[in-house]
Amino acid sequence: MTLTATQITQLNNSMEAAQRIGLGTLLNDVLNDLIDSGSVVPTSARHVITTDLTDVEYAIVSLSGSPTLEHSMSTATAGSAGYASDIILNQWTFSGSTTDVAASSGSTSEVYQTVTWIAVGS
Repeated sequence: MTLTATQITQLNNSMEAAQRIGLGTLLNDVLNDLIDSGSVVPTSARHVITTDLTDVEYAIVSLSGSPTLEHSMSTATAGSAGYASDIILNQWTFSGSTTDVAASSGSTSEVYQTVTWIAVGS
């Protein structure tokens, strides 16, 4: 079977249309969720952020600056029952500890890096 140039074009167009429908469905799913975001300098190894969302489904965090020995990374947990609108940030050292290093290392602004966060929910 040999396809003509017109048939090939029609086949390509139908495949592009199918991809656009898939992308549209994906965007619709994402847009039905609400997004809140911001930046914070944590004040402790476990820092709670109250978002503008009613229910946080998931969160993404990242250090805005370079990691240090005292603050090598941060992780986030979406709030649980009673704290559904919150994100819990945990600050980690290279040793893998969430020990509050601010008490022995200086003020929180000297120890903790700025953390940027994005929360998705309803």
